[in-house]
Amino acid sequence: MGLGTDLDGGFGVRELPRGLERGADLARVADVLQGEHRDGVMGENWLRWLTANLR
Repeated sequence: MGLGTDLDGGFGVRELPRGLERGADLARVADVLQGEHRDGVMGENWLRWLTANLR
């Protein structure tokens, strides 16, 4: 549901996709997404789920 990382110990740098070296680099994922999907993947899907389920 949410875009995140296990860079705090879940796996090492060698397992990351090329071009990503730390958690802060996840924002770069938006650069390769089509406009119609970008907002959802970068947070709106997660916010929509939270709003619907945490009332």
